[in-house]
Amino acid sequence: MTYGLARATLMALVLAGCAGGWTLPLSAHDAQDGSSAGLPAMAAPTLGFPSPGSLPPADGNPTGTPLQPGEDPLAAAVAIISLVNEMRIQEGVPPLDPSVELITIAFQRSGAMVADKYFGHTDPFDLTVPIQDLLLSAGFQGALAENLFAIAAPLEEVPQAALEAWSLSATHKPLLLDSRYHLTGVGLVSDGTWWKVTQVLAEAGP
Repeated sequence: MTYGLARATLMALVLAGCAGGWTLPLSAHDAQDGSSAGLPAMAAPTLGFPSPGSLPPADGNPTGTPLQPGEDPLAAAVAIISLVNEMRIQEGVPPLDPSVELITIAFQRSGAMVADKYFGHTDPFDLTVPIQDLLLSAGFQGALAENLFAIAAPLEEVPQAALEAWSLSATHKPLLLDSRYHLTGVGLVSDGTWWKVTQVLAEAGP
């Protein structure tokens, strides 16, 4: 299934750290409204798949619109992680380990974009890069990245649509297949029309 630009948009950000401070150079947007920008390296711990009881509640949509019967954003987030890992395995890249902390952060990011009515890596009110502060304050290290995707579609269509859009993007696909990343989390929240999806990638945990 192909999703038109009127119904879907996506962006990508790679955080780059240096001893003297932070720089976030942005490249030109890709064909589907993507952008990229560039942290150092560490070996990553291996995490088991998080238990359902330790994840954000599946029956709630904090800061978003009320969920429709049968909608389960957490299940959709897990489906996106599984689809990305299937693609990595097919390409000979080790699968990503789901991280409870990164899943929580991803839901926070999507919820904040819905609550503040924007879509992007930069907060339009204070011009900060929220994912940078969230990841560093949580102790994540090494290569760090954030992929964003938004689509006006039923929740059951979101996982496959996100993977297709990222896979067709010259900016996003290399991030999905980058072997430096070992940990991931996905979160998504709806504003009633758009599902705003955040994928977070990290080389090393706290």
